[in-house]
Amino acid sequence: MSDVVVAATAYLNPQALVAGAIYTGATVLDAVKPVLRGRIDYLTGVRGEGVGRISGTVKDKGTPNLPVSERVVLLRQKDLLPIREMWSDPTTGVYQFDYVDELQKYVVISFDHDLNHRAVVADNLTPDIIT
Repeated sequence: MSDVVVAATAYLNPQALVAGAIYTGATVLDAVKPVLRGRIDYLTGVRGEGVGRISGTVKDKGTPNLPVSERVVLLRQKDLLPIREMWSDPTTGVYQFDYVDELQKYVVISFDHDLNHRAVVADNLTPDIIT
């Protein structure tokens, strides 16, 4: 069965694909491997199949608030799947996650690596569209 036929079958009727795999003696995983190979980026967003951007700044609270470099983790909100991780810019405090799935909501957690402060969480974040 060609990858195109398998992908079309899985998209239109995934139950038929699984039933066909069982009927032919193949494993279900063998039947969906071609579909997963093309959809893995879509499922996790790790490699960047979206056109969304999540960005912000990390600052130490004070007068004035000072930008700092901290570890920032991006999680998909619906299942808390870790999508990406980075360090914010030390001079501006800016972090930016490009090419994430624009149809998902995200959670960003910033960790203080000096352990002077507790983590800061921002949830229900909607990506901006990269132009």
